[in-house]
Amino acid sequence: MLKRKTIYFVSRLLASVCLTLTFISCDKENPVIPPSTNPLIVDSNFFDWHFDTLQISPMFGMYIADTNKVIIPGNHYSTYINNGSIQYISHNDNDFEGWCVNGTDINNVYIGGASISQYRTKLKRWNGVGIEDIAMPIDTSCRIISIETISENDIWISTNKSIIYHYSNQFFTTYRLDSELVDGLIYKDNIGGLYAALVKIFYGLNSHMLYMFKFENNSWIEVCKDSVSENSELQIFIGFSESKMLRSGKTGIYYFNGNKWEKYVNLGNTLRPYLACGSSAENIMFRADEGNQSYLFHYDGNRLYRNSDLMFPDPSFMSMQYKFGRFYVTINEDWMGYSYLGIAKFK
Repeated sequence: MLKRKTIYFVSRLLASVCLTLTFISCDKENPVIPPSTNPLIVDSNFFDWHFDTLQISPMFGMYIADTNKVIIPGNHYSTYINNGSIQYISHNDNDFEGWCVNGTDINNVYIGGASISQYRTKLKRWNGVGIEDIAMPIDTSCRIISIETISENDIWISTNKSIIYHYSNQFFTTYRLDSELVDGLIYKDNIGGLYAALVKIFYGLNSHMLYMFKFENNSWIEVCKDSVSENSELQIFIGFSESKMLRSGKTGIYYFNGNKWEKYVNLGNTLRPYLACGSSAENIMFRADEGNQSYLFHYDGNRLYRNSDLMFPDPSFMSMQYKFGRFYVTINEDWMGYSYLGIAKFK
């Protein structure tokens, strides 16, 4: 599965991948919203942070093979952090723009993106030594934006169009959904269900529709669709926690349970998360604005802990992921041109 979760995601992915997922519940009626009591927010910096400086503009996601091995996609080359040593992996392709990454182990990592000049899907594989090209069906004006790895030669690929690919035993199967759908995100939940979220945008009307699909009987079956409103309780996609797709709400964080969206974390009405990850509703980190400042917050099921010693006024967070008991974040270039990988573990 996007192990875990190549979030692909995220703050710029949400913008450039049109994750205008400012959508409301999959129910025909509004979701049941618990009373929006505001949890207590306290300053507590109980994480030890380690930052690596990167010489790339990181794209959307990272593959974390273990606590010491991380691959981050970029243009022309990707970054491999191996036991504190930074290695830049050439894609051997000046016409390749890497957007997302996922794998099964450090010797089997898929990097998805697009041709820069022809703007069509491209897929690479890192085998632990070098980069291999994987020939794909040629679909123009199409970019890979998320990858779900099932096994070494069994992966699912979603694009910024209505096209989903299944790569199995060196062969591709192409699934074409409604042509008006865009920006597919694909993931597997913790009981093996395979889902995809796509958006239909009504340009000029400030409205959208989110579609959730499940793969069953060799077809993508629509589970639900949701109209979008500026005033909806539920807002944008923000990441994954314990194989659950998350989205922000005006009073908390929601997750998709396979049929509808349910409240995951109740935050009251003081914070609006826009990037999150975790292992459960009692161990989740997210980024949100409080007043004029952006902070990282940790929620333990009772209290919100503000990491006040880590403030990021300018650089954009590209992705956030929880794995092996640590929180990982990638941060885009600052004013000096440096980007970063941050790793937090509990003190």
